Amino acid sequence: MNFGWKVISGYFIGYLLVYFLTHWTWDILMLLKQRGKAHYPYPKSQNFFGIICFCLSTISFWIFLVIIPIRSIVLKADTYTSLIFLDGTYLWARFLGMVLMSFGLIVGVLGRWARGFYQADNILKLQTRLGFAFTRHPNYFQYICGFLGLPFLSLHLGTILISIFGIYGYYIFAREEERSLLLEFGDAYRKYQDKVGMFFPKICKINSSNLQLISYTSSKRKGKVTTVTV
Repeated sequence: MNFGWKVISGYFIGYLLVYFLTHWTWDILMLLKQRGKAHYPYPKSQNFFGIICFCLSTISFWIFLVIIPIRSIVLKADTYTSLIFLDGTYLWARFLGMVLMSFGLIVGVLGRWARGFYQADNILKLQTRLGFAFTRHPNYFQYICGFLGLPFLSLHLGTILISIFGIYGYYIFAREEERSLLLEFGDAYRKYQDKVGMFFPKICKINSSNLQLISYTSSKRKGKVTTVTV
């Protein structure tokens, strides 16, 4: 497949459409619904640099996704200049960027749906379904995948700065948000933290039961049973 400017421009436009159609519909429904017990914490970070990174990276990310494709379509030319990768590798870089951004978008959509169901239930409880079963911050994960994938997909040097500052800003806000959630849900959220990663899944937790079973079986064969905590 030739990942030329037409393909990349079409992908960016498709990304925007999927995001807004899946997010705005839930946002409108949640606004129309009368507020009840269900609510989400809105952290107030004291880290001024983190706030700047969070806001500017988010705005820059969406401006880039809107302006660059439109510019390419109007000029009918490739405005995605390869300033990062060698000519022989940029096709693979674009493919990797598309995979990262698409995966992040899927998890983000599942997270927004879970948030919508949470609001519809109108019960104060810890949401761990859909996107929240994969990561504790599915919507932040979407942006992080976007920040990581954008330099590969656009091949533009300036997007690296968006990635660096964006990941830092979203980490700061995720950390502040978790402090509010710990105050709200206590031990339930601590157990959730132990099972699900902040941004990425905890593979070691998935395999812990298997490790315990292997250890138990091996010890039993030797004539003794040893309890192992993983």
